[in-house]
This record gives sequence, C-alpha cells and structure tokens, in this order.
Amino acid sequence: MIKRQIRTRTFTFFRIGLITITIVFVVSYISLRKILYIDKDIQLEGKNMLVLAKQIRKNLIEKLHAKHFTCTTKDKKKLNGLFIERKNAKATLLLCHGYQCCKEVNLGYINMFPNCNAITFDFRSHGENKHGITTIGCHEYKDVIAVAQWFKETHSEQKNKPFVIIGVSMGGAAALKAIKDEPMLCDALIIDSSYSSLKSIIHNTFVQKSGLPTFPFLPIMEKMWNYLGSCDINAMKPLDCVKTIKQPLMLIHSCVDSIVPVQESLLMYAQATNAGVKLWIGPECPHGWLHEKFPGIYKKKVESFLRKRIFA
Repeated sequence: MIKRQIRTRTFTFFRIGLITITIVFVVSYISLRKILYIDKDIQLEGKNMLVLAKQIRKNLIEKLHAKHFTCTTKDKKKLNGLFIERKNAKATLLLCHGYQCCKEVNLGYINMFPNCNAITFDFRSHGENKHGITTIGCHEYKDVIAVAQWFKETHSEQKNKPFVIIGVSMGGAAALKAIKDEPMLCDALIIDSSYSSLKSIIHNTFVQKSGLPTFPFLPIMEKMWNYLGSCDINAMKPLDCVKTIKQPLMLIHSCVDSIVPVQESLLMYAQATNAGVKLWIGPECPHGWLHEKFPGIYKKKVESFLRKRIFA
C-alpha cells in the first residue's frame, strides 16, 4: 500500500514537472517567434506599413528619380534598396531603419537633407525582403556592410564626398557593429535610439510585455535564439563597439523612451574613447521618431555636428 502511494506521488510529481517544462518551452518559443518573425500587419499613420511603403516608394521614384538596386551580403542574403542622387550633393547618407520597419520610413531623413545623396534599404526579412528571420543586429550588420560596399563599387564618381551612416534603433546597433568589423566603411556616424546590449533589451522587453519573470524563460529563449538565428545574442553589444570607433560619432536619444531607455545611449557615450563623439538627448518622443516629431531641431543638431567634424 505504502509503495503504491509512493509510486503514485512520484508519477504525479513527474507529470507536473513534465507539464511545467512543456509550458516553459512553449511560452519561450512563442515569445521568441514573435521577435524573430516580422509582423506584416504593422500599422503606421493608421495604414498597413507595407501598403504605405509602396505608395512612398512610388513617389520617390517618380518625384526624386530614386533608382532601385539589389545587392547580396556575404552570407548570401539579397537586399532591396533605393538610391536618390542629388545634384551637387555635399555628402552621401546611408539610412538604416529600425526593427519591424522598412526603407520607406526613412522618408523624413531624405526630405530633411535635400543637399545629400540618400541610400535607403530594407534589412533582411524586412520590407521587400520578405523571407527569413531577423536577429535585430546579430547578422544585420552584414547588410550595412553589403550596401555600403555596393555603393562604393558602383558609384566611384562619388568617392570624394563624405559617406555618413544614419542608423535608428536596430539600424544604429547594426551600423556600430559594421564599423567595428569594417573600420573604414564610413566617414561619420549618426546613431539614434540604439541599444547598447541586445541581451538586456530582449530581457527588458520580455518582462514588460509578458509580465513574467526572466527565469526560467529567458535562458531557454537565449538557447533557442542562438540555434535558430545561428548567432550568439551575447556577442551583439554595441557598447563594446563604440570603444573602437575612430570616426566622428553622434549619439541621439529621446529623454523618455519606453522601448530602448535613454540610459543605453548614456552608457555608450561614457564608453566612447573618440574625441569626436557628441551626445544629444532630445525631447520626450516615441522610440526612434525624434526626426519626425522634432525635425527642425533634429536637422539643426545633425548639420551642426557634420559641419564641425566633416565639412570643416
């Protein structure tokens, strides 16, 4: 009788443990899947973002004579982009959008700097690049390198103009990693609302949105991330990248950002050894939209930075 009770209790504990482990794995996988796979129904200005992007793309081609291009990364990902060439351009801007966005959301930057050439492209799995997963910077830095190299190889007549990278959120983090990998890729960097550590941002976002504790879910998500993304989430740390950057660097962040806290840029500013680094903490604003909500002051700050460090 006693042995039977022990076996029954053991089986019950085993079943409860198995159910608990299953729930943890399922929750971890669903949470990770929502991060890695881009939502195609994102709304922007009350419209589906991809529908709005198609309209913007048409206008850029018709009104600014934007030219479509494709290039391939070193890990064989095909990327789509647009190049807008301006007469007597002072510089060329490579525009890197944020997570779950697309190249057309860079319209504000294109209009803000009419005296500069503009290159805008879709990161892997974003926009017109519909297939695959995003790793929020772990592999996306290769996209920045590929587009920059494509431009330099196909537009050698522009080589004497300053080449400036403007990256927002994930795009900023990817740009910082790209410069660490290819130190001569650009002449200056404008990094807006970037995270300093991908792992810390994933942890913070998971806790905020799910209300669940980090343990035991996050350790499992990290293992799944590393396997599915073929990368190490711990290695994507722009905080370490800024220590090696020699180019003029401007860090921009809203004073209140619910997605990537302003402390992320403050940490990177504190770690930057570059004498040409500049930090601007802007007004309260939704994540990554300072250039749209406060275009006047944004343009003034960026142009002042470039004038002193690039065009002087």
